[in-house]
Amino acid sequence: MDIDDSLYSRQRYMLGDHAMKKMMSSKVLIVGCDCLGVEIAKNLALTGIGYLEVTDSQIVDMEDVATNFYVTQKDADDRLTRAAACVPRIQELNQYVNVLVSSLDNTIKSAVDADADALDVIRGSLTQFHCVICSQSTWDQQLLLNKICRELGDVKFVCANVYGLFSSIFCDFGEKFEVHDSTGEQLKEGFIGNITNSVEGLVTCFDNTKHGLESGDLVMFKKLKGMSDLNNQIYEIKVSSPHSFTIGDTTTLPRYERSGMYKQVKHTFVISHESLEKQLSNPSILPSDFGKMDNPLITHAAFIALDNFLKEKSRLPKSSERNDADCLYQMFLAVVKEREFIVADDKLARAIVEALSSSCRGFLSPLCAAIGGIVSQEALKSLTGKYSPLKQWLYIDALELYDAEMKDEESHSSYGNEICLGTGVSDYLSNLNVFLVGCGAIGCEMLKNLTLLGVSSGNAGGTMTVTDNDTIEKSNLNRQFLFRNKHVSMSKSEVGVIVAKEMRPTLNVKAMQNEVGPGTEESIFTDLFFKSNDIVVNALDNVAARRYVDSRCVSNQLPLIESGTMGPKGHVQVVVPFLTESYSNQSDPPDVQYPFCTLKSFPSRIEHTIQWARDKFESLFSQKPMLYNKFWEHCFNNCGESRPCFEGFLKYLNDGGSASDARIVIKLLQSMPGDWSGCVAFALRKFNVFFNHKARHLLDAFPLDTKLENGSLFWSLPKRPPTPILFDGKNRLHMQFIISLASLTASVFNIATPVATDILQTVHHALEKSDIPHYVPSRKEIITDDSEMPASNPDDDDIDAHMLAAKFKDVSSTNPRIPSSLNPEHFEKDDDTNHHVDFISATANLRASMYGIDNVDRLEVKRIAGRIIPAICTTTSAVAGFATVQFLQLAVQMMRNQASHGCNWVQVSAEEGVDKLPVFRNAFLNLALPLVIFSEPASAPRFPIGSNYAFTEWDRWDLQGRADFKLEDFVEHFQDKVKLRVSSVLQGVMMVYMSFMPGHRKRLGKPIKSLLKTNSAATYVDLTVTFRNDGEGDDFSCPRVRYYF
Repeated sequence: MDIDDSLYSRQRYMLGDHAMKKMMSSKVLIVGCDCLGVEIAKNLALTGIGYLEVTDSQIVDMEDVATNFYVTQKDADDRLTRAAACVPRIQELNQYVNVLVSSLDNTIKSAVDADADALDVIRGSLTQFHCVICSQSTWDQQLLLNKICRELGDVKFVCANVYGLFSSIFCDFGEKFEVHDSTGEQLKEGFIGNITNSVEGLVTCFDNTKHGLESGDLVMFKKLKGMSDLNNQIYEIKVSSPHSFTIGDTTTLPRYERSGMYKQVKHTFVISHESLEKQLSNPSILPSDFGKMDNPLITHAAFIALDNFLKEKSRLPKSSERNDADCLYQMFLAVVKEREFIVADDKLARAIVEALSSSCRGFLSPLCAAIGGIVSQEALKSLTGKYSPLKQWLYIDALELYDAEMKDEESHSSYGNEICLGTGVSDYLSNLNVFLVGCGAIGCEMLKNLTLLGVSSGNAGGTMTVTDNDTIEKSNLNRQFLFRNKHVSMSKSEVGVIVAKEMRPTLNVKAMQNEVGPGTEESIFTDLFFKSNDIVVNALDNVAARRYVDSRCVSNQLPLIESGTMGPKGHVQVVVPFLTESYSNQSDPPDVQYPFCTLKSFPSRIEHTIQWARDKFESLFSQKPMLYNKFWEHCFNNCGESRPCFEGFLKYLNDGGSASDARIVIKLLQSMPGDWSGCVAFALRKFNVFFNHKARHLLDAFPLDTKLENGSLFWSLPKRPPTPILFDGKNRLHMQFIISLASLTASVFNIATPVATDILQTVHHALEKSDIPHYVPSRKEIITDDSEMPASNPDDDDIDAHMLAAKFKDVSSTNPRIPSSLNPEHFEKDDDTNHHVDFISATANLRASMYGIDNVDRLEVKRIAGRIIPAICTTTSAVAGFATVQFLQLAVQMMRNQASHGCNWVQVSAEEGVDKLPVFRNAFLNLALPLVIFSEPASAPRFPIGSNYAFTEWDRWDLQGRADFKLEDFVEHFQDKVKLRVSSVLQGVMMVYMSFMPGHRKRLGKPIKSLLKTNSAATYVDLTVTFRNDGEGDDFSCPRVRYYF
């Protein structure tokens, strides 16, 4: 079963081929295609399960039109069932998935009513499925299906419900479910510094590096010198410290001498789930919010009470009926008593039941999106055994959004989100101005969520602006569900906007294709543009862009929703003006940088050889060809020639051109092949230089018995001695290197290559005519110190220009076909026909073999070389859902601020901030474990100015100037304001005024505008001002100063 890597590559890196193939042969039944069910179906179709059957015979109504993104008004007019309306659109997501409509839900209802024939039909039908998922089913239906799944033995069961602001997930994978990979993390490995002969057997890591292991992990040892009985054996470890662990009794083993490695080993374990019937009375609930520890159990009891209410009254409570809320609360108390639940906070219980009663007839669509993402991931776990399943309940609520005072009478025209939030909030959302930055995976989900909420869909001028400068690629279709095959190569933002308007024709939305960055700051995304928006939403995939947008939001005092994913992990951060810290307050870990000598001569890990191969690719096929083109372009401009010539070459050097660049041009011409056979011969020479001569040079410099000053062997781990490789035309990896390097060389020099079917034969024929170069010992110095960098090339002044020109003349006389330009290659990881990944894979693995490092497959090389971040739509859906809930919280808070203060955001004291923070929630997810954690955002750090003032990064001091406003007026203004002496004034990095510089005192009498760099259209400038006390002490910072001209 082949995996379409062009579609699934990002997901493949997360799940692995074994899990992917199990998914592709699996069958899933979804019962219910409402707002939640369609989210689950969408995610499973995108991930590529083999067969998906959807059953929902409910006729489409206005509730569905308002909350289900695959349902239209026409479906309601045509009286289609939910399944019939949605399935064709779900099928469009993935051609590899069979999506069918079923009417089994009617049979399930009959079976619940004790219809024996219906029960037999269900038993027979469920035998073909590997997993059954229930969405918005009654407890009786869920209990029946769970019981049958358990009886059948190998059918996994997941159910989920969303009632208004509250949600639940339950999983039952049976009593003996095997988990093959509990975390999905990369296997840890490292070098060993010592192993003691003791009862505990203490293993210490080389150079006190951190091992990253946990007690209970399994490790295998390799290449130990002394204590070799441990080699290739697996031990369970117990962590002693971040740098050491124990493996048990080693007293009978020989003494450890040196070297050796450990590598973590994955192991399968079995988990046991209880039935739904047992778990209803004794629920095992995963905690998700330590600020709401009592909420899950209360919600659990309230959901049971809600089902009892539905049975008794054949309807759900109405939000405007006080009697319904009271009745539901009495049923809740009865459930608590009957099942002996411990509810400690009666006031909280009453509030939760009241909010549930008020909102349960609606769907909060972003909560459906979040729960749909988590449920889909649990379903994938049931099919593959990849990651740890939920054990067994998860309850999540958006109780912070409930405000009885903001709710109004429920009318016959209230649907979905409007029931949950109230018409006042819905109207407010419809008139918001929103800036969505990015329309990739998270961007598509956010655009869908905001559209379903009716954001920017009113008549009062609210507009949503969506910008993304990227175009759609096939690999995007696995996660970016608004796009189809027909959209490949089109603009992401334009297509996203078109599809969003199909969901809600009244949406006021504008698509842009501009990058948000310094280049568009003064022309497109100006401060005026930012201030025209109410909320900014980040859907970006790199830290630099996130930090930039964050800085613009802070400077313009705008709220920001920030989110991101990496495989099964995700985060949501809400950034609130004057209240919370910004995104930039926290720093991400820096990218790993490998020492030069490690890459050059002493690799110890496959990552080192892959980086070396990537560097060789850039040097051979990108940097040198670009340098060649730039060299001749300069020559042509200076001497008027149109082709490479001796006169142009000499004039370039005499005019001060780079002699080192000229030397590289000569070497390129000397090695330039004339035809395909020459490309193959060039590749063979490189093979011997890379994998034979370099190894022999190292061994000449440092023979195997070389010792350091302390008497230890030079070649001890992590240093590995290389073994020279002899070329073998029958070796697949050797031939891959030759073919890929020859093909890339031909492309750079514009040489015709054979057709694919003939390439192997022509390569063998060319190799027969090629001579293998002999090894010539080198005197080149080898750097062994990690902190040392390579010596620079000799100064150009020391190179004789005429000598270089003479060399060029010799080369040009023997090679009349000197090209005026070459064709540089730019690394593209997702094109399997361009030989880029083939070259890096072959080169990295050959170098790894030379150093005794385990090889990895092409897919792993592609991930590391291409810096690919694993991704899957389930995490994206969950993260975007939770991010949209926080978007709603921002909108509600803005609405309240408008009512009480007449503006969106107001400055708050530290004490006021403590009271306002709890309504907001940051989120961290790891769906592999699974882990869902919500927490209050951190408050904005406060910085003192002397002993009397303090400010946050959100604060800004505005100063209105005038035409004759001088620098001394500026200084005196702040001396009066804060009673501190101005020490410095800076515009960006430009010094406007430094009090300790004598020359700057003359500037005090000048108009301040004359000292600033501004464009003619600017009306203000942001300045950084620092102060110094009249006494001694350090300078004090202050808020940004916005000076208006």
